[in-house]
Amino acid sequence: MHKYANTKQEDTIYSTAEMSAVIKFNKAKIFFLHPIVKLLDKIGVTPNMVSLLSAIVAVFAFILSYLYSTPVYFVIGIWIHMLLDAIDGTLARYKNKMSSNGAIIDSLCDHLGIILACFFSYLFFLIEGSYILIFAILYSILIGIIFYLLKNKSSFFFVVRPRFYLYAALTFDVFYLTHLSYYVVFISSIIMFVEIIIGVIKILSLRKHTLKNESH
Repeated sequence: MHKYANTKQEDTIYSTAEMSAVIKFNKAKIFFLHPIVKLLDKIGVTPNMVSLLSAIVAVFAFILSYLYSTPVYFVIGIWIHMLLDAIDGTLARYKNKMSSNGAIIDSLCDHLGIILACFFSYLFFLIEGSYILIFAILYSILIGIIFYLLKNKSSFFFVVRPRFYLYAALTFDVFYLTHLSYYVVFISSIIMFVEIIIGVIKILSLRKHTLKNESH
């Protein structure tokens, strides 16, 4: 099988502990996605194209759900969005084109999916507006902190990103009329708040260290 490039932490938005899990998960992704990735490479598709397609799918699914008042469209679309998200990174490793810029594009497309999921939750009355707004703000701040730390050669040891959990909860809510998304949003918001505090402390420590070096 084709030799895939290794994933470097500086070309991702993963924490130190996450990287070991990501490397193991990459082997499973390569096993299942190799035929698709090989075909995409042959027809000239780039990883960024796949990332942008994932964003388009999420937007289109959201619009369909809104226009036809059918939440199932968005739920199906968001999992296709997730599949494409798995493909773009695997394709980048196949083509040996892993880069921090590609990671930023990928993360922005992922972030769009989360924001749309937040709007979806509010529009279909799955979660109260104030709770989902706090969740969206905290998630955005956390991603920003992760980017800043990685760009400054630092990172969290471990960070919880609730994207997958929210999508799974929304799926259960839509198909089985549960209320899992409310609990996922509430618990995730508390965890992200703590992570943000830790991140701010790390940023202040980095800035203090930088100023100290500059003074010398």
